[in-house]
Amino acid sequence: MDIDGYRYKRDVLFCYDLRLPEGFVPVNQDGEVDSFKLIPVAQVASIIRRTEFFKPNCALVIIDFLFCHGCISSDSHGYLELLQSLRSGDCS
Repeated sequence: MDIDGYRYKRDVLFCYDLRLPEGFVPVNQDGEVDSFKLIPVAQVASIIRRTEFFKPNCALVIIDFLFCHGCISSDSHGYLELLQSLRSGDCS
């Protein structure tokens, strides 16, 4: 959930993992993306933890990826609260 100006937005993000071939180069098709960069997962996790570089909805998708791939361990501080808040949405 987010507030956009004077509007209250309620979005549902569905995340899918897609394996891409080595050397895959994404191409912007709709002008919405400025550029693409290949960044190691550990560095992305650090960026999420320490900055607000990514838009909030993008950060949520990245955090979901980190959970699914074991990059956030169950002994991490705030693990259960973060996982619970990520999974508590109502998709109805």
